[in-house]
Amino acid sequence: MSGRLDDCAILEASYFIKNSNGYIIKKGKFYNKIKIDGKYEQYIPAQSKLLAELCEKIANDLNK
Repeated sequence: MSGRLDDCAILEASYFIKNSNGYIIKKGKFYNKIKIDGKYEQYIPAQSKLLAELCEKIANDLNK
């Protein structure tokens, strides 16, 4: 997770899910950014939204 107050918040992640035997059953990548206008009050909610989007992507991958 990174970003700049005068630009955007960014989340870039790679993830994998293992089964009980230790084998990778799902893996994926996530990248998104949210434009912000330089206020700290927008930066934190933007980071939270990006984390929620990542969680949703992982959940959707598990349901496939």
